[in-house]
Amino acid sequence: MATNLTLSGSRHATPARLRIWRPAARLPHLIVKAAATTSLVILMSTGAFAAAPGTEKPSAGQFITGVIYEGMAVFQDPQLSPAQRDRRFGQLIRQNFDVERIARFTLGRHWTRATEKERRDFAEVLPDYFAQAFAGRIGQFAGAVVQVVRTSRVNDNAHVVTRIYFPGLRPSAASTNEIEVGWLIGETAAGYRIEDLDLEGTSLELTERADVASLIERTGATITGAVNDMRAKTGQTVAGP
Repeated sequence: MATNLTLSGSRHATPARLRIWRPAARLPHLIVKAAATTSLVILMSTGAFAAAPGTEKPSAGQFITGVIYEGMAVFQDPQLSPAQRDRRFGQLIRQNFDVERIARFTLGRHWTRATEKERRDFAEVLPDYFAQAFAGRIGQFAGAVVQVVRTSRVNDNAHVVTRIYFPGLRPSAASTNEIEVGWLIGETAAGYRIEDLDLEGTSLELTERADVASLIERTGATITGAVNDMRAKTGQTVAGP
């Protein structure tokens, strides 16, 4: 049975990727959004979804639902400038994604030859790079509802499939009224952390890994060059050689 306001994640530890239901209309990857008219936004204001003292720990589904609604609220806040919105969304990614693990996977074979500084710089700019890239894609689901479709275990992680839709509107091939996203969620000492998401059968990590590899090649096959390009695109100061 589908349950509203519940969610969890999934992982790609093996080459075989988890696939989810493909929506009729093709949508850009990493669309995390939904109605911001819920108290879950308040619960998520400090980052990782945490239970109050003496209360039961929230499920991975509740964690993800909170993240989605808070992300939605960021992009609907009229008091935030585009730059402030992007910074806040970048903070949301840092708080709720396993950035270090995603950075390692995204950098791929280049990770082993990277210096410690290059690794730190790449992991530092990655959330803001994601935020800038996704900024224009989230508003299309303003006012939508999040529903947990199903949850399962993948190795040591939780895989949650969420449905994001507009009540009363039927999905069609000519519209973007509904989409399902799969989330891979791990649990650390600091709480739940998103490790990957799957949209239309496409992994965020695999997509970004290909993008970063192409970026490194375009910037002279150097990690520092790729980091500086990412910083420039997010309005940050570019480091010297």
